[in-house]
Amino acid sequence: MNSSVDSKLGVVKLNGYSAIKHFYSPDYASHDTDVLYEDVRKTLYWNPFIILDKTKKRFKFQFYNNDLTTRFRVVMEGINEEGKLVHVEKVMTKN
Repeated sequence: MNSSVDSKLGVVKLNGYSAIKHFYSPDYASHDTDVLYEDVRKTLYWNPFIILDKTKKRFKFQFYNNDLTTRFRVVMEGINEEGKLVHVEKVMTKN
């Protein structure tokens, strides 16, 4: 790990490791249907860049279910316009 110290400003800069991880979401519509894999993913949908405001109050999304789930725990987290943290959880059943 490289580090540097700027004594005039009193700032310490440490170079660290922050790997970007891409969320895997299968696209079964484009896969060969003859090859079947067991889908046991725990997280079915992930999107850290949803912006809602007065003009856009809803967000519609689609995802493929895994082979196990019949009930879904939806977790929404974010920051409201006042800068306060928001956390909402809801359990939904599969239609």
